[in-house]
Amino acid sequence: MCRSGRNYPRSNERSIAAGGQEAFVGFLEHTDAQLGRLVSWLEQTGQLDNTMIVVLSDNGAAGDGRDFGTTNVLGPYNNLALDADSETAGLPFIGDHTHPTHYATGWAMAGNTPFRRYKQYVDLGGTRSPLIVHWPGVAPAGEVRSQFAHVIDLAATFVDTALDREDDDRFDIIAALDGASMHTMIADDAAPPARQTQYFEMLGHRGIWHNGWRAVTQHQKGTPYDQDQWRLYDLERDFAETTDIADEQPDKLKALTELWWDEAAKNSVLPLDDRSLKELLEARGGSARALMRKIVLRPGQSHLSFTTRLTGTNRTMRVSARLTRTGTENGVLLASRAGYGGYVLFVRDNFLHFEHHMLSERVAVASSTPVPAGKSTVGFFSQRGPGRVADVRLFGQSPIIGPTFVDLTDLYSALLRARARGGRNAR
Repeated sequence: MCRSGRNYPRSNERSIAAGGQEAFVGFLEHTDAQLGRLVSWLEQTGQLDNTMIVVLSDNGAAGDGRDFGTTNVLGPYNNLALDADSETAGLPFIGDHTHPTHYATGWAMAGNTPFRRYKQYVDLGGTRSPLIVHWPGVAPAGEVRSQFAHVIDLAATFVDTALDREDDDRFDIIAALDGASMHTMIADDAAPPARQTQYFEMLGHRGIWHNGWRAVTQHQKGTPYDQDQWRLYDLERDFAETTDIADEQPDKLKALTELWWDEAAKNSVLPLDDRSLKELLEARGGSARALMRKIVLRPGQSHLSFTTRLTGTNRTMRVSARLTRTGTENGVLLASRAGYGGYVLFVRDNFLHFEHHMLSERVAVASSTPVPAGKSTVGFFSQRGPGRVADVRLFGQSPIIGPTFVDLTDLYSALLRARARGGRNAR
């Protein structure tokens, strides 16, 4: 199912690459249709002219889909490439809850054109996003604005809209926010931008915009920041940042880089940190529950965050359930994750069952003897082994359940091999 590289027939490559973008287009069309339903309802109920609507994306397109994309990101996100059969088998399920998908890097490049780079960079391909505003009485319908604005200006704009124009404290309240209201520049295409300066920083990459000029650098992880090569663009004349004029305007570049350090100090950006997103997530520590070595769940308790130690099988753990049965009850004792992967421990027809699902592989084992009526303790013990494989043993009160072992991967990597020994099992 998994291997270290890819060598697909070209027809498979095209199908996988096309499928990812087709799913994106489908979701975009679906989103548009749902927004249309909302706008129609507001219009039918007479509320459209009293409603401000703001539509924007969160960042540029992500460029980590590799050459052809994938029908299931759980493979590449765990450093395992799916083979051609696994990828093509997932094509009919792209977009549903079982196959989290990623389009190819080429589609991200097309989506970010004419700008450079992708999400997680501070070039415009990662930071410039569309903004569509319906603002009755303020935003003239169909007009386009070219002034600079940043996402932090939205909060100030909403506050400005909500406050009484005659409120004496209005300006003080807005001034306390990081952003500035876009009211004037949205109403008037000749108005200046709401602010003159905005810094950018992401994973060590840095940039700054100031009065129509932008300086930006792409940082190489692990290298000194003073070795970063800054580029300079005049956005008034070079919308897409195609021409680096750093050599022609050294004084302007020096002023902007010094301004970046000033803004970084003011906004608690320092010290700089160029660890990867994966490293930052791993170092974050998780919630308090994730640090607990023991968690007790009570009857009727709600679900727990995925940051607990219960999620995934990438660890050694023991799960015990204390039961009181009349001898006929069935049900789930513990479940983790969602439709595209996870594990579940449950009782069905008086037998204890454990199932694990990852990528296209499913392992199911059951006890060889029934769970008794009355009080008992049942569960499983998972022992993590080398090669991202684990041994799982179902247990109960001897001689109720004999030893059952399953070799399976943890939830955050691909299921490399699976087999059951002892008890009843199914693939």
